[in-house]
Amino acid sequence: MLEETFNSDVCSLTDFLVNTIEYHVPFPMEQVTKVRRFAKRLYGVSYPSPELLLATVTFVNRLFEQKEAPKKLFPDGVPEEAPLLVLLVAYVVAYKYWTDKADIMNHDWSREAGVCSLAILNTLERRMLRILGYDLVVEDAATQASWQLILDHMKQNGGRSSEVTLVPRSDSSCSGSTASSRSSVWKPRLGEWIKSFLRKVKS
Repeated sequence: MLEETFNSDVCSLTDFLVNTIEYHVPFPMEQVTKVRRFAKRLYGVSYPSPELLLATVTFVNRLFEQKEAPKKLFPDGVPEEAPLLVLLVAYVVAYKYWTDKADIMNHDWSREAGVCSLAILNTLERRMLRILGYDLVVEDAATQASWQLILDHMKQNGGRSSEVTLVPRSDSSCSGSTASSRSSVWKPRLGEWIKSFLRKVKS
């Protein structure tokens, strides 16, 4: 069981991540355990911090905010394993951005995940980055506010969100145009989405 290995924050955020993917790429409820186990397999490559999982959630949301994202990510048709592939590529991109490391190569992720070849993972990563417009900043105030909504929800449901540190990197001033424009345009849209999603989860 996931709970036997990871703390409550990681378990709660894993559930939130899986629910987020299911919201965008619907799959039968009986597949939830399969997707959670797949997440645990990825955690075997790199133990996840809550911040890494929050970044993964953010990238999944940004991906599917874009017009015709599924068609652009899977131009040959959405495959049956799409939920796992979305989780894999979003987690890999989040890991590289959040840790600022290249110590784990894509062939390691591909081998451990076991759902696609290295070539397919490389292709999905390139497509995702293009769809996102290479917008990976998560330290801006708007994104941090959306994270706080998630953490507040966790705290209300027994998570230890007080132990999660927001914006831990002092060198991330987020003064660029992407971050500043998101504060006025992107924040309300995602904020409302998060609130709506949390109401759905709660019900």
